[in-house]
Amino acid sequence: MDVDPLQEVSHFATVFNGIVDRTRTPAETRQDQKLDEILEELGRLARNYHPRQFVVAPSREALDPRKLDEIREETSRLAKSYQPRQFVVAPSGEALDLRDWLEQRNPDLHRAVDNVRAAVEPILERPLHRHYTDHSLKHSERIIEKLSGLTEGLMNFSHPLSPTEVYILLAATYLHDIGMQDERSGDADLGEIRDRHHELTRKIVLRSVEQPLSDETIPLDIARIPGIAYVVALVAESHRKVNLYQDKYDDFILGSETIRPRLLAALLRFADELDIDWERTYPIDMLHLMDVSVESKLHWYKCYYVSGVEIKNEYVTVHYQLPEGSENYRDLIIPLVHGKVQAEYAGLHKIFREFGVKVMVNEDPKVRYDVAGLDRMPPEVERIASEECRRWYDEEISRLIKGRASIPPFPPPPPAPLC
Repeated sequence: MDVDPLQEVSHFATVFNGIVDRTRTPAETRQDQKLDEILEELGRLARNYHPRQFVVAPSREALDPRKLDEIREETSRLAKSYQPRQFVVAPSGEALDLRDWLEQRNPDLHRAVDNVRAAVEPILERPLHRHYTDHSLKHSERIIEKLSGLTEGLMNFSHPLSPTEVYILLAATYLHDIGMQDERSGDADLGEIRDRHHELTRKIVLRSVEQPLSDETIPLDIARIPGIAYVVALVAESHRKVNLYQDKYDDFILGSETIRPRLLAALLRFADELDIDWERTYPIDMLHLMDVSVESKLHWYKCYYVSGVEIKNEYVTVHYQLPEGSENYRDLIIPLVHGKVQAEYAGLHKIFREFGVKVMVNEDPKVRYDVAGLDRMPPEVERIASEECRRWYDEEISRLIKGRASIPPFPPPPPAPLC
């Protein structure tokens, strides 16, 4: 029987990859004995099989006809009826909450997180950048909600976050924006403070440990574990701009645990990016009373038109709501918001895959049109949005030519009005 194994293997690999992408790890999928047998047979034909990439490169050796029939039958069964496993990490079907998880497994570290939260709350209570979107304690709490969604599958993985890693992640989340409050830096220039606030955060955290008696030190009550403050500061700083592939983000051993700063930093950075809905804005009417740049107003409106970010089974979907008579906003707001989310995800995807985080971004955003009661953007903000959109598309077209584009598909056009 003359069969091209390239076609057969390609078909099976497509099914297998789809199953893997809906589960946690290849090892877990291979618990299916029949699947294991097929992989073994196909692997025999492969020249360059790499299990981490789920790639099978076949040779031209012929498959045994009987074995081929078995493979085709099993592949068909998997494609039609395979149901992804359900990974339950919280009792009674509740969603994972990292704070509750930590309290159950290490009450001392949970109390240490509460101590950091209590220390940060008064620092963030009166924002120095009044005209910016929310960077208060509520912002950190929303990030933790998103982190719980992003890590739900990982916590059932063979290498879940350890209690110490969860402590580092939660403490860094509460601390990541305290640099926004450092009025002593940058000659009190708010723009410079905003641009460098991640670096200022790291310095504030380290100073609290290295110079606890200094008049310039803010007591942050970091857990008294040797070296832990450095990692908390590192992860908090890394929520923006920093290159996560530096050596200092490599895994290291702390006691009996392996700490993965690169993974923790990537999770915080993406969760921070996903806090983009209307809750980050004050009542939109405040813009009429504040001396705010047009660019800042646009950022407010971008959040204002996002009704929420859903993370279900590690699948991220952004939901939008647009005001009446604003069909053109589909081509303004959504590309700017969704493009930024996808660009951030693209930059972190390799790290997520390396550590078994199966997060994906829905390329089909959910949009509600003609929602009554929503404000429209002022003309000058629409103009800036149009210019920013045009600039973004020019950059994406350039990347497309170079093979690195991430242009998201547009959502479907608004439905025609009923007669």
